[in-house]
Amino acid sequence: MRIIFITGQSGSGKDTQANKIISFLENSGKKVLSLNNGVCIRGWDSGSWLSELIKENNKLGELAPEVVVAYHAIRLMEEYKEKPDFIIWNGSPRTTSELRNLKGFIKALQVGFNNPDFKAHVLVLEVSDQICIQRIKKRNEVENRPETNTPEALRAKIWFYNKFTLGAISLIRTERDDYRNYFKISTVSGDNPEDIVFQGILNRLNLSPACG
Repeated sequence: MRIIFITGQSGSGKDTQANKIISFLENSGKKVLSLNNGVCIRGWDSGSWLSELIKENNKLGELAPEVVVAYHAIRLMEEYKEKPDFIIWNGSPRTTSELRNLKGFIKALQVGFNNPDFKAHVLVLEVSDQICIQRIKKRNEVENRPETNTPEALRAKIWFYNKFTLGAISLIRTERDDYRNYFKISTVSGDNPEDIVFQGILNRLNLSPACG
């Protein structure tokens, strides 16, 4: 089993590329469990006071609470009864504390699999702030999400990514033993056309039609 985390600025193309990866793997006959932080949070509309608070939080461009993201991820893993060949986890890690929790998850799998060399692969899509803003505006118009298309919400998304997510990414890149034992990291420029970005991702992840 392989676990691939996909992270990057809002508008970097995470959803687009995650869907391409999933389709590629499934067409190769692989069992794929897809975890998408954004879809889980945006789709949570139970009408409860908590879901209403989360929706208001999203309108401000802020990060969904880690406990909520973890709840949705665990629920989807439990519902997927068989062991998948791949877990594609789109939208994590977002913060250093979330990275620490994910490290604990990978460590538990190492013990469960009796494989201390088992690691997750973190794929970072790097795109300039200007291009991300253009993409977010276009996406929100298509998806009719004007509440997250305000200048304040866009600035908040960029601020959160630069302050929190880049900190988590830098911990893996430092190759400290407490992180490099659990994660590999690759970076792909997301400024290029979708198919070129996708080919770069396949190369970074060493994926072929046989999927290793």
